[in-house]
Amino acid sequence: MSLQNNLPQVEQAFRASLEALRMTQVITANIESYQALAEEMPVLIGYHQQDTNLNRIRKELEDSFLVTSWAVFERFLRDYIEQKGHVLETISPPDFGKELYEHFGKAIEYSKPEDILDMLKKLPDADAQIISQAKKVYRYRNWVAHGRKPGRQPEQIEPNDAYLVLNALVILLNPHCS
Repeated sequence: MSLQNNLPQVEQAFRASLEALRMTQVITANIESYQALAEEMPVLIGYHQQDTNLNRIRKELEDSFLVTSWAVFERFLRDYIEQKGHVLETISPPDFGKELYEHFGKAIEYSKPEDILDMLKKLPDADAQIISQAKKVYRYRNWVAHGRKPGRQPEQIEPNDAYLVLNALVILLNPHCS
């Protein structure tokens, strides 16, 4: 299995979405100049007529980016560890090695992400501060993904900071994924 860093593609889609949102702001602020375009895109007219808060939409976009970035990162992390565990299949007798590897794979799949991040602290070039920041991304992701319970909001993390932290960990694990 070849490991691939998909975080740059997610970040690129996020940046394109932000640019589209900025264009929406320009168009809705000058709706008269863009009337023909607005008629083809009724949602734009709705934004202008209802004075919809585009900043709220930007926040939703940012939160969606964080959730997606974490999901992509976590899948990479679990796949990376599972790939490293293939050495278990070489244990003799072969049936035992295969069974051991299957058990290991299940254990990694169900491990808590914070526990997996703690394992990364043992890597020679690991930066405890980056791992701590990754945990903040995870906590914020959980808060968003599980309904944003009032009064329980974790520390806010900026999308660019989250990307840099998660991407740094991917590169730490697999420098060929940069």
